[in-house]
Amino acid sequence: MTWNITIKAPDGGVHATGTSVMTGPGAGKSVTIPSQPYSCGFNHTLTGTQNSLNGMSGTEVHPWPDPGFNEEKSDIGGTPPSWDASGGGPETDTAY
Repeated sequence: MTWNITIKAPDGGVHATGTSVMTGPGAGKSVTIPSQPYSCGFNHTLTGTQNSLNGMSGTEVHPWPDPGFNEEKSDIGGTPPSWDASGGGPETDTAY
């Protein structure tokens, strides 16, 4: 299943986009999208939750900020960077 991913900066602006081909763990379960390149030119690992059959989101983006850039790390209690993914879809069960 292909997931379309958007990483958002703490101010809510789009930081980067990308896609990942993976099977989600199921609604309500934790998910980690392993380190992969995004449109910002850097690799990020994303951790969050699969919210529904076709949606995932989270507030763990590693590393943050991108190496060598001045985007600030979130203050404790401040708004963290976030991400969401759409796509996915139903599992294909071929076992009968």
